[in-house]
Amino acid sequence: MPLFRIALLLVVLPVLGGCTFKQTHLERLSQDGQCQGCDLREFSLAGMVLPGADLRDAKLAHIDAMDVDLREATLDGADLRGSDFRRANLTDASLVDANLRRVNMSEAQLDATDLRGANLTRAVLRGTDMTVAHLAGADLRWARMAETGLRGADLSGARMRGARLFRADMRQANLADAGLAGAVLLEADLGGARLVGADLSGADLRRARGLEGGALAGACGDDDTLLPAGTTIRHCDDGS
Repeated sequence: MPLFRIALLLVVLPVLGGCTFKQTHLERLSQDGQCQGCDLREFSLAGMVLPGADLRDAKLAHIDAMDVDLREATLDGADLRGSDFRRANLTDASLVDANLRRVNMSEAQLDATDLRGANLTRAVLRGTDMTVAHLAGADLRWARMAETGLRGADLSGARMRGARLFRADMRQANLADAGLAGAVLLEADLGGARLVGADLSGADLRRARGLEGGALAGACGDDDTLLPAGTTIRHCDDGS
């Protein structure tokens, strides 16, 4: 066989083998929902019904997963960077330490979802239902969360610098020790939220609701913090 044909085979066969390997992963997922560590980066999960699927450590970056049903699924440590999960159902799913950087989960169902330690930097979460979601220690810096439902969610210790939370429902949310410097909480509802230790330096809280009666007593801000009329906040560099 001519040398150039041998060289071509050496290049093409691994590629074809990789496609077959990934197709096998998709078949495994479709058949029994068990696909730990699977590489599905070139496939679409849009509209698939996969409740309880095991996708721990799976490679799911930049895929189309619109309207996918992954209720009670396990995606701990999975890579979902830049993927489209609009209107997906991830109720009661586990995404502990998952990489969701720049993911689009607008209008998705994430109620009671476990996202502890997840990377949601610059994620799009407009209108997403995250009621009683577990987000302790999550990275939500610069996330877009307009009208997101975060009622009763645990955001303790979350990094939320620059997050856009316009009109977000954050009633009874736990924001203890959360870093909200530069966040926009314009018209957000914070009624009953726990803000002890929260850093609101430079945050925009104009027209935010639920901050009456000393609700900000345990939080701190700075001269650039914008507050609703009639409310005050301790300065972060004030040790008292």
